[in-house]
Amino acid sequence: MKTIFCSCDPFDRKARDIAEGIRLNSHYFGWAFIPYSPQSVPSISESIFEHIKQASLVLAIFGERSPNVLLELGYALGLGKQVIIVADLTSGLPFDLAAIQAVDYRMPVEDIWTKVLKFLEKSPAEGRASDVPPDLRSMLQLKVAFPERFDQLTYEAFENALKRAFAEKGYEVEIADLESDYGYDFTIKRARETALVQIKKNSLNGKVSIAAVQQLLGAIHASEVPKALLITTSEFTDAARGYASRHSSELVLWTAQDLVKFLNDQIRP
Repeated sequence: MKTIFCSCDPFDRKARDIAEGIRLNSHYFGWAFIPYSPQSVPSISESIFEHIKQASLVLAIFGERSPNVLLELGYALGLGKQVIIVADLTSGLPFDLAAIQAVDYRMPVEDIWTKVLKFLEKSPAEGRASDVPPDLRSMLQLKVAFPERFDQLTYEAFENALKRAFAEKGYEVEIADLESDYGYDFTIKRARETALVQIKKNSLNGKVSIAAVQQLLGAIHASEVPKALLITTSEFTDAARGYASRHSSELVLWTAQDLVKFLNDQIRP
């Protein structure tokens, strides 16, 4: 069951009434309400951040004074959570928040939580794009079933899942030196094998160009590692594949289909 957490000023009576309306009715739409209970733990902020981590959706209610909500909203967005904002929309939302679902705080309490519940009704409990799948295999399954949802996964989430997948296969993963910026993300090592890994999480219709292949080939020579693996979630241009084929002893190109084969122990770097 998906969960919803309400971020609000605990002293804002209207915000509390909105949250209460959602608490009493969210289960009808397959959602569980995470209660706001700051007195139950020593650190209020740590407790709230834990609630946000656990939530599938965060409702940020901006009343007359809500400094904590701004921080909690930023934290939720940083985690890639689905968010609904309740705020005074007299002047609209800032441009960088304009794409987020919003409800006007000036509306009556019942109208607000009713509208929020309608949003939940359109977001069925079977799954949401904002939820990060637990592992690489789940992400690749998501890509096949719901490519638009996969496209919304952050680069960091995909990279971390890929690192864990290599580690589970017995590879030692070493993060690249950010100051050096040799043009790769991390290295993998197992026995006497070492390879650079560069990830290109492209949009659905994007393709990796020959320039990315050339850059990674340069990274091989600069780092004195014998081999590199260029992974994309989309596809490579014909020019990129042609160039890579002339350096096949040093460079390997993988798409999502190759990652599935890797997980199934059908290929290795």
